[in-house]
Amino acid sequence: MIGLPVLLVSAVDVIARSADDGPAQRVWRTLGTHPKLQARFTGWNIGLPMAQSPDAETASPVDPDASGPAHLPDAERARAGLAAALPPGDRLATVHDAHDARLRIEDPRAHDGSRFVRADLHEAAWTDPRLAGLVTLTSGRLPAKDGEVTVTASFARHLGVGVGDTMQLELPGRAAADSTAPTGAVSPAGGEGRLRLVDVVGVARLHEDRNTRAVLGTPGLLPATDTPGYGNDTLYAVGPSPVTWNDVLRLNRLGAVVVSRAVFADPPPASDVPAVPNSSGTFAAADAAVAATAVGLVLLEVALLAGPAFAVGARRTIRNLALVSASGGNRRQIAAIVLAGGLVVGFGASVAAAGLGAGVGAAALPVLEHYEHGDFAHTDVRLLDLSLIVLVGTLTAVAAAVVPAWQASRVDVVAALAGRRGPLVTPRRVPVLGVVAVAVGVGLAALGAATAEPLPLLAGTAVVTLGMIATAGSIVELLARAARRLPVAARMALRDAARQRGRTAPAVGAVMAAVTGSVAISLYVAALDHHDHLTYRPSAAPGAWCST
Repeated sequence: MIGLPVLLVSAVDVIARSADDGPAQRVWRTLGTHPKLQARFTGWNIGLPMAQSPDAETASPVDPDASGPAHLPDAERARAGLAAALPPGDRLATVHDAHDARLRIEDPRAHDGSRFVRADLHEAAWTDPRLAGLVTLTSGRLPAKDGEVTVTASFARHLGVGVGDTMQLELPGRAAADSTAPTGAVSPAGGEGRLRLVDVVGVARLHEDRNTRAVLGTPGLLPATDTPGYGNDTLYAVGPSPVTWNDVLRLNRLGAVVVSRAVFADPPPASDVPAVPNSSGTFAAADAAVAATAVGLVLLEVALLAGPAFAVGARRTIRNLALVSASGGNRRQIAAIVLAGGLVVGFGASVAAAGLGAGVGAAALPVLEHYEHGDFAHTDVRLLDLSLIVLVGTLTAVAAAVVPAWQASRVDVVAALAGRRGPLVTPRRVPVLGVVAVAVGVGLAALGAATAEPLPLLAGTAVVTLGMIATAGSIVELLARAARRLPVAARMALRDAARQRGRTAPAVGAVMAAVTGSVAISLYVAALDHHDHLTYRPSAAPGAWCST
């Protein structure tokens, strides 16, 4: 009951931390491994002065109310301005990006032995070691001359293309009649544009997204008239001089957003960073409260499930506890013995489960990458996170042992030593407080629903759950009293449940909490489906055929 949740949370923590790139991983993804690839321009032809954070994760025009120019600035002029603003000795390098390029590959399953696929096309001088640091070769080499391409590992795996194969790149329709179309172009039988034969010379993985399906080619793979505009190009600053934070601010004034290797290595002080308009900043306090409430409900469920196990353990050792009491032990000492058992069990199970969960999470990373469910640049196992998880698991076990400890401290010593079970009496104030808690929780939930605020809604749900748990024992007792007219099996089951309320009440509470959560999720999904149904707008007339 304790170890399994701790194991799962520990594994998820390792996976989530490994998926979250730190500064070193961001530099590796964005700027590669070559130290002379100094900076990358994630936006450079915006036409407005920009403000950005040092890591370029947030950026916005300096004046958020200013409207951009009616037409983007001339690309060549913008490039010249950026080049002039670079540190001495640096220059611009370009990677031309063409999205959804069409290629014909061989496929024995197709009716004509081939089929068209789409992939992003990146044209650059990949033999330049500074740009080559943006990729990792798995086989073959990077393209070095016209007509050669390197495909990504995901492209090769899913489409069955490897080193030595030949593909046909479809040139846009305008190139079909263009006398400047590159050599090697052939006219297919059909209505498609011209096709250009390309040879696959390597398989690689892009650092930025190692699961993307893309093709790397040399400049000129597409005709110049059909190469994507400079607005779709990615610019890099290459050279011996680092791009400092002052250089970044100067480039911001030209309308560029910059990721700099030097800025990651030596971030500027907060006083030198301009405010970024409309940036969200950190999580709001309300979001943290919502997350804490949700986690608290999960921990409550775990404690309720583990509580009956501790109650059974305390019942089995009731004679030993009675002997301690008969030897002079007081109620506080009896309760401390049961709580200590919960502490030992919880700590031992949490430590073992956290270690095993961390191993499971680390082992799952290459499996997730193989099936392209994640892209992990590093394995991040944080001892602080695992320590907190162990602490929460231990405290949850202790909390689950509180009620059994309270019950054991009030046992009749004479009856326990004689092997009899004394009557279990529930104080009247417990069900009364439970009913009050249910009423207050319903009110909070109604307030949250009326104001569309998640915090009162979750808080009301938690209070209702606690109130229902407090009244569970009394409900079971009332049902047992009304069981006279039931069949023998049902009557005996209800009476046994009433006699063992210390175990029954937490189990009933856990079931109620699980059902409450399931109903809430079902209502939410149904509401989303109803909303989609009401807001649906057809994109074609009824009975029409659409092709994508």
